[in-house]
Amino acid sequence: MNMIPISPLQLKQHFFTLLSIRANPNGSNEAPINLEPVVFCNRSSKEPNHWSLGLGLKLKSADRKKPYIYEVEVEIQALVEVSSVFSEEKRDQLAFVNGLSLLYSAIREMLLTVTGRSAHGPMCVPTLNFGEIFARWNAENKEKETRAERADARAVK
Repeated sequence: MNMIPISPLQLKQHFFTLLSIRANPNGSNEAPINLEPVVFCNRSSKEPNHWSLGLGLKLKSADRKKPYIYEVEVEIQALVEVSSVFSEEKRDQLAFVNGLSLLYSAIREMLLTVTGRSAHGPMCVPTLNFGEIFARWNAENKEKETRAERADARAVK
């Protein structure tokens, strides 16, 4: 019997910490939106192959005069495990990109379910590029590390 291989990333636990959906009475599905994701990704200090992830998402009308059908704020957290067969850098990338993609899918399904029974009917959020979000996040973290190292070097002098 051929075994189907499991993913090198396993979602160990996930849960919603915030879910707020408000229907705009005069909202339009065609109105422009602002979609603001906020992410965190931290490697566990106790389990080297585990990461704590968090994803917050705010969806708002881009123009108050032309409101979108819903205003949304949602937050989800998770614990993921990445196989140790990958390099440390690759594990960070897998945890971030694939892990947050799983969380975003959970958010999408939750919003579809709840809005399916709401005033304007089901809403599906647009797909995000977590590869690009990771590249920005990684660059920001490396810049912070460089500044901290420079500050430490100046303090030693």
